[in-house]
Amino acid sequence: MNAEPVSVCYFSALQTVGALLVQTYLETKGFKTELHGITANTDLELLINKWNCKKPDSIVFSFSAFQFIYSIQSYSDELLKITDDIFAGGVVFNLDESLKDLLPRFVFPADLTDLAKLIDGRYLCKSKKSE
Repeated sequence: MNAEPVSVCYFSALQTVGALLVQTYLETKGFKTELHGITANTDLELLINKWNCKKPDSIVFSFSAFQFIYSIQSYSDELLKITDDIFAGGVVFNLDESLKDLLPRFVFPADLTDLAKLIDGRYLCKSKKSE
């Protein structure tokens, strides 16, 4: 389905349930995925360098705590140069929807079904443009 794996990012040294759920759901829908644990800004900087060399079609950030939003916010311009298809979600946005305002150009799917449809729709649009 997708040429490059969808990068699913979580903020922990241990894999989070939310990120694993995103990965599993997307893979059942036929998407290739890669999981990336981010524990410090240096991890994110290394990922950005990697993505600048090999651009993912989509990036998904799974937030389990609000403080990580500020880290991503400080790198949002660099991330958006890599791809416009950056998705964010997690329980923190259910607890405080105003946190979405900190990442204004990110997409916040309603649920996993919506995420898969959005990624698939954007991938199809990119494929048609490159033909």
